[in-house]
Amino acid sequence: MDEGQFADILKNRLSGYFDIQNDICWDGSQFAFKADFSARMNQTVLTKSRIMDFCESREILLFTTEKDFSRDKASAAMDFCREKLASIAEPSRHHKSTVITRIFAVSSFLSEEERKDVVSMIKKYRYSKSHLFMLHGFSEVKSVLADFSAVSSGGAVKLTFSPAARSYKKLFQFNDINTKEEV
Repeated sequence: MDEGQFADILKNRLSGYFDIQNDICWDGSQFAFKADFSARMNQTVLTKSRIMDFCESREILLFTTEKDFSRDKASAAMDFCREKLASIAEPSRHHKSTVITRIFAVSSFLSEEERKDVVSMIKKYRYSKSHLFMLHGFSEVKSVLADFSAVSSGGAVKLTFSPAARSYKKLFQFNDINTKEEV
């Protein structure tokens, strides 16, 4: 399994709910694909046509394949996500959540020390912002690292999740490939 096959399986899983755009450039950054999901939940009274109130959620997944990855590249990518989150979140009484998830499929690192630094950074990465004490929703950035550096020597794809992204573990567990979560 390589990064391309990994991306194809992930796109296939997401295509039921997400709008997927391949090879997209978003504000100067290139992504293998961008998956975008929006939902509006209505609160009704007596009948479905009598909408009393609603709330909206938006989720974006940004996938890239990386070579010679480093902590600086990861940090810059997460800064980009925080900046984009601030520009796309529209806090209001109807806003429930806006979430950006950054997925890195990495084939190689600059060094073993860089790999350990990136894994440590991803495991500890947290960014969440509540708007007006959560009355106007929240915004969050999540990150997932798929380490393919050991696959060429017969090892497994090592998955690392930020604390907020741990709910995505089942999305990344593929029965036909060898994956394991890095602790």
